[in-house]
Amino acid sequence: MKKTMLAAIFLLSLTMISAQNQWPSKGMPLRTGKNIEWFRSAIPVEDGSVVYVWSDTRNEDRDVWAQKISESGELLWGANSGDPDFPDMKEGVLVNGEINRQEDPVIIDVGNSEVIIAWVDFRNEDSGDIYAQKLNADGEIQWAEAGVPLCLAEGIQISLNIVNDGDGGAYIIWLDNRGTGGSDIYGTHILGNGDSAAGWVTNGNSIVTAAGSQNQHTFWEDGTGGAIVVWHDTRISSNENLFMQRIAPDGTLLWDEDGTVLCDAAGTQVQPKIAPLTDGNFMVTWKDERNDYNGDIYARKIDLDGNLLWDDELVIFEDIYVQENPRITQSSDGGAFIVWQDGRNDFNFKDIFIQKVSSTGEMLWDESGVVVCDEDYNQLNPRLVGDSDGGTLIVWDDGRSGGHPNEDIYVQHFNSDASINFPAGGLLICDEFSEQFSPLVKKNNAGKYFVNWGDRRTGSVGMYLQIIDPDDTLILADNGEIIYYGLDGDALEYSLIANGDNAIALWVDTRFSSIAKRIYMQILNSDGSVQFQQNGLPVTSMSGYNQSSIDVVYYPGSDLIGIVWEENRIGDKQVFAQAVDLNANFIWSEDLGIQLCQNTATQEHPAISELQTGGNFDYYIGWSDHREWQTGYGIYGQRISADGTLNWGEEGILIADNNGDDILNDVVENFYIWHNSSWPDQDIFIKKLNADGSTAAGWPEPGLAVCTAAGVQENARGMIIPQGLLVTWEDKRSGTTDIYGQIFTPDGDILWAEDGIPLCDAPNDQRAAQVIYDEDLFVAWEDFRTGYDEDIIMQKFNLEGEELWDAGGNEIAIKDSAQLAPALVKNGDNFIIFWQDNQTASGSDLYAQLIDANGDIIWDENGFIVNNSIKNQNKPVAVPTGNDMAFVVWEDTRSSGKTDIYSLYAQKVLLESTGSAEDEIPFNNIKLKQNYPNPFNPETTISFEITQGDYQDYELKIYNIKGQLVNSLPVESNNVIWKGRDLQNNHVSNGIYFYRLESDDNISSARKMILLK
Repeated sequence: MKKTMLAAIFLLSLTMISAQNQWPSKGMPLRTGKNIEWFRSAIPVEDGSVVYVWSDTRNEDRDVWAQKISESGELLWGANSGDPDFPDMKEGVLVNGEINRQEDPVIIDVGNSEVIIAWVDFRNEDSGDIYAQKLNADGEIQWAEAGVPLCLAEGIQISLNIVNDGDGGAYIIWLDNRGTGGSDIYGTHILGNGDSAAGWVTNGNSIVTAAGSQNQHTFWEDGTGGAIVVWHDTRISSNENLFMQRIAPDGTLLWDEDGTVLCDAAGTQVQPKIAPLTDGNFMVTWKDERNDYNGDIYARKIDLDGNLLWDDELVIFEDIYVQENPRITQSSDGGAFIVWQDGRNDFNFKDIFIQKVSSTGEMLWDESGVVVCDEDYNQLNPRLVGDSDGGTLIVWDDGRSGGHPNEDIYVQHFNSDASINFPAGGLLICDEFSEQFSPLVKKNNAGKYFVNWGDRRTGSVGMYLQIIDPDDTLILADNGEIIYYGLDGDALEYSLIANGDNAIALWVDTRFSSIAKRIYMQILNSDGSVQFQQNGLPVTSMSGYNQSSIDVVYYPGSDLIGIVWEENRIGDKQVFAQAVDLNANFIWSEDLGIQLCQNTATQEHPAISELQTGGNFDYYIGWSDHREWQTGYGIYGQRISADGTLNWGEEGILIADNNGDDILNDVVENFYIWHNSSWPDQDIFIKKLNADGSTAAGWPEPGLAVCTAAGVQENARGMIIPQGLLVTWEDKRSGTTDIYGQIFTPDGDILWAEDGIPLCDAPNDQRAAQVIYDEDLFVAWEDFRTGYDEDIIMQKFNLEGEELWDAGGNEIAIKDSAQLAPALVKNGDNFIIFWQDNQTASGSDLYAQLIDANGDIIWDENGFIVNNSIKNQNKPVAVPTGNDMAFVVWEDTRSSGKTDIYSLYAQKVLLESTGSAEDEIPFNNIKLKQNYPNPFNPETTISFEITQGDYQDYELKIYNIKGQLVNSLPVESNNVIWKGRDLQNNHVSNGIYFYRLESDDNISSARKMILLK
């Protein structure tokens, strides 16, 4: 009977879960991006085209994509993107779209215009594995759709290099941390059919596993079916050197075990790069610090037997200034070109120099190198490729237009004799707005040069292309043509405002991060659609300076959304305001917003509220102001009429300026709340103003003390209730953080005890309180009383501050995980709490619980999963809507890669059970209360109410965190005392325990308790 009942409960829980979310389970993307990572990976193929690979997050998490471009610049793969800003842009082909991240792809041509692509893959673990795929000339996947795993070993595998084997396959090497003591180099040889070549083991062969770290590897096919790798090596920590190895097709290492020394001179040798020569040998260049830390440029020739040719290393250039980042390419007439970044002309900036070296080790051009570009600011990141006549073409990032972030792309073509085909300093390829970066140049078999780069001309990263004919003519449009583009950046400081059946979201957006942060808005419709274009509309003008610390207010019926923020336009932060209507039209200012104070001193922490008086709306704004620097920050304010008129002058008015810093916490109607920091204490004050800016009757000029108890009081928030203003805050008078409150009448009288009363002062910390008034006060907060994990606790108080539910509050989720950042909503008779649940090591999920008017949980005791996508779903904000619904918006990092990317997602949740609880959920006939005290030592009382059956029909079962039965206690009345003992009457250890009531035909939900000794 019990098993049948539990199964029914489980099935009902599933029914409820599937019915609560009203929109797709993944959530509705409110502000997301494609977040392109351009990894400089491309390869020419036999048909004259070039294939490019990259990763982006257009499908939420990060995937690998490819595009093939003809020698005329036509995008050949994928359907048209439908982007009106880029009518010719195509989607490309998806190389791999498995869950989590696929990134940092590398690519090689393997014949017949086919390519093999390898990448770092995080589908199995957070440290990364290696996978590969093959595409034919039409972009069709040739191996298993999920890709071929090359390495699934424990530890980190990153930093791929790839070369072809001359027979349709490829060698792939990577840095591998499966061992101890640093990174090693591993690799594999994959055949054209996707199988590993004979001699290569699962998860790759070790190339070098010496002590220390081996990294900065450079790789080239050896021309005989094998490959050569050179790397930087720290096996001797005091003398970092360069080593090399040759790899046979069967995995045999042909030179010394753990590598042959290329250079073991004193000092550090780093940044090696290798290139083949026309005589079948190879040349390696590197940065060498044997003479000084700034480094010089050296080179050495090697043969296929690992012999060091020439009498000694060749000094390409040395002086006391910085020479770094050398690159090398083959010269068609023998020898090689070496290019590097050089600081000889200006210690703060780098120029680019080049040298041509013969195969015999002779420097063919000026012994000091030849200037590629020495314009103002930095010239960085050169890439080069040889032409067919003993010359070379070089591209680079160029900061001559003012430095970062205004870099452009330039090119220069050197002939064999060091003469140039383009103007001195280079030919401009792209000087569009903002930053162009990371150029790459590839030459096809017709002698055309494909130059592409990352580009922030629209704020976010796109990939652009220019093609140069063999006669040095640019054949595509000025400033290049699009390969692919997508929005990137983060959504920060978001808020959500109720508006009937809809909701209004605002946030700070970094899509133009190279310029400045800006404030955006979107309206969520009840059907899951949005009112504005995808990813929102700006509600402020782009000033070129970061907009942050925003606060917003909207009073239904006013049709205006008031916004305040701080912005650093003059060297110190100042506060600004704007109002927009529900169509995002600017109301108060047509351009940069209203400056609330003309004083040039620092202004911070703005807050805004709205007060309706006689049918008119006024906006009360406050901030912390440093104009009286001798006494620290003071509190200043401004009142704005609905038409944008400043009523308190151009400077605002002084509200309070006490000793120490006065930092604004909140503005509620015409009440201003702040804390005053005067070491070692921090106290909270409040003041009410009249419409003319004068102090309201009954309120002291310096402000009325909310709390002056010892210690720190902070994060005060206010709420209008019929009695006046409720203020809650976080209070550290006890040494830990508690939640306190106080009620003020409009005349400045207090209704609770002086310095406030504790709403929760359980052990350890309580914070992040959410408060709703509905005849009584309902408070939910984040609670660390157990000392193990944060829980979400909720309590009901009457207007005398007395607890009306279980002492200490009701636990909202019965689970062994950290619950954080509660968001509380009331709709009808029920409440819903959303929270961030850190129950997995790999991330956090978004949960919710429905609570009835008596404080009992309605949904599953663990809560309802609102969203459990990969990575993190954090910091929910929620508002009620009609028909027993609530909107919730959260910060989502599912698109993150090397760094976190903060997107916004939304969901609409039904605030009711979809089952017949009275008939189908038997534990609703039991009200199991939270044990008291909790935590406890040595005993605790567990109380309950039973409305079905007799007390003697039940037992109180106690379980440990593994679900094992610890004790079973008989029930004779409405409470049981547990003395911390097991079935054998032995004392149990500290920890988390769960308890519930059970009978033959009924079972309660469980609650959690903590035993602390």
